[in-house]
Amino acid sequence: MQEHDNSVKLHTYIPTSFCDWLLVDLWGKMQRNGDLEKTMLKGSQSLLEFMKVLARPETYFSYDESGPYFVAWCEPVMCGVALGFWIREDKRSSRVCLQLAHMLLTQIFQKYPTIVVITKDPEIQQFHSHFGFHFSGAIPHIYDGEAAYLSYLTREQYQARYPARDDAMSYTFVTELAQRGA
Repeated sequence: MQEHDNSVKLHTYIPTSFCDWLLVDLWGKMQRNGDLEKTMLKGSQSLLEFMKVLARPETYFSYDESGPYFVAWCEPVMCGVALGFWIREDKRSSRVCLQLAHMLLTQIFQKYPTIVVITKDPEIQQFHSHFGFHFSGAIPHIYDGEAAYLSYLTREQYQARYPARDDAMSYTFVTELAQRGA
């Protein structure tokens, strides 16, 4: 049985100044390190459009003293959901982000049967595949005029690949922020 960090928290966006400032901080970090262009469509790269994409209830995040380090957003599509995410560079290989990814997928699969992901980055597509997403194919010209890779994961595929563990309840999923700035 794997040990898990019980302090790992995945928050949901709620419309407060605290959450909004976290998103502004995220936008600044992504703009400075070049992740904004890699992660968001051109039409979503201004601060206003970025906030429109992320400032909603199906945005999930974790943060530390340096700001947000794991952020994911969902957009319902047909009977499933399209998933986008960003992980701060210093946390990309961390065990905590792996825990957060599992927490996120578990939460999403409680509501949706299928998750789709689209990326123009072949390395990210490989990450999706290693995590269990099934590659559907490349779609020409769909991502700001460039080809993008489409992959999907169903609830059944996820459950078969990552069977429920006795310690699954050790994860903490926080739906509201404690009085911190809320």
